[in-house]
Amino acid sequence: MQAWTQKHLRWVTTVHFEHAAQEATLLDYLHEVEHMADRIGRLEGAIDEAVKSAPERMRAVIDALQALRGIALVSAVTIAAEVGELSRFTKPPTADGLQRRRLE
Repeated sequence: MQAWTQKHLRWVTTVHFEHAAQEATLLDYLHEVEHMADRIGRLEGAIDEAVKSAPERMRAVIDALQALRGIALVSAVTIAAEVGELSRFTKPPTADGLQRRRLE
């Protein structure tokens, strides 16, 4: 299933119904789509501003995450906020270290 595009939205605005209740429902749905698009725009703008004032180390992580395929700003900010400082993770143990832990 593909996401709706502006072309789809323009087409939906040309659809009209004979019954007033159906027409009112369609108009309400279209209003809600517009409302949510505005809300998303405002929230994305707030995220942009928050990133500008974030510490340099966090901005570097956000930029690096966006270099990965499929990771845009909102996803990168979410990951950085959830994970926190990446330096808190130690180097993964070697196979020898894991084997010794199992034997203990």
